[in-house]
Amino acid sequence: MSRHPFSLAVRRMLIVLGAIGVLALWGFTPRTPVGAQPSPPQPYQPPYGATGVQNPVTVAWYPSYGAVAYDVAWADAAVGTWTWSGYLYNQTSYTLPTLTAGDTYGWYVFACDYYQCVSGGQWYFVMASSGSGAPVAPQQSSPAYGANNVNNPVSFGWAQASGDTNYLVEYEDATAGTGWNASPWLSGTQTSWTAPNLNSGDTYYWLVYGCTSYCAASTVWYFTMGSSAPVAPQLSSPAYGASGVTNPVTLVWSQAGSDTEYVVYYADASAGTGWVGASVPGNQTSYPLPPLTASHVYDWLVYGCTNSCVASPVWYFSMAP
Repeated sequence: MSRHPFSLAVRRMLIVLGAIGVLALWGFTPRTPVGAQPSPPQPYQPPYGATGVQNPVTVAWYPSYGAVAYDVAWADAAVGTWTWSGYLYNQTSYTLPTLTAGDTYGWYVFACDYYQCVSGGQWYFVMASSGSGAPVAPQQSSPAYGANNVNNPVSFGWAQASGDTNYLVEYEDATAGTGWNASPWLSGTQTSWTAPNLNSGDTYYWLVYGCTSYCAASTVWYFTMGSSAPVAPQLSSPAYGASGVTNPVTLVWSQAGSDTEYVVYYADASAGTGWVGASVPGNQTSYPLPPLTASHVYDWLVYGCTNSCVASPVWYFSMAP
């Protein structure tokens, strides 16, 4: 923004003070004053000498008598270059662009009328080092506290907490008493994590840690898994009554409800050799068979299981000669 009617001749000089490198601005020379000058603005945010400040940084000050605009200047002591906001009308705060973690910043606010500007004095603050600020305990959201009849897959959810750079989820099967399990380390932008299949009917405790260089724990919540009945899978391939099927044969079905396991059975009906079975996890919906005999007819079905099992219809197919 241009300087408009102020036409100020400002000499800006930088002095690095002390071990923390605080910057000072001096030698300010306005036009010849006409009438009373504005009262000096009084900064209040961030507090003078504040440490561990997080982005975004908003600097703020109390209104000055006689001011028609304000101008904010700030500089990174490690860089030594001042940046100016431009004239700010009808406002007593200003949000700075993203600042560098761990660096010290000096800043001024000037109260201006149409002829002159008056400084409120230099203030400074220190940005939090990346990952070194105090962690914030996350607020859990799902499963809700005390929830019942929760079904797999269970996704733990929480609200993102300011400043946290990592999260860690812990959960325990309180019914089985098997101890705590933990998620992998999750990024500070991730606010959910899906657990492996949990045991039907059991009660689970869970919490989330928000972490920087150390961690802060949420409260412990609990939920109870549903004891839902298993659902019969829907078979899909090979199609019912299919003929001319060739090796290799893969049996395929649709995932059903909250089934945590499937048991596949097939039999060579032509040879009458009986059923052969295999168990697969509830997230698997296919099973490859070993080479089958040409021209033989095969029967097959799949059981969907939780604490009990329920069978699909029996399908059949014929192998090619």
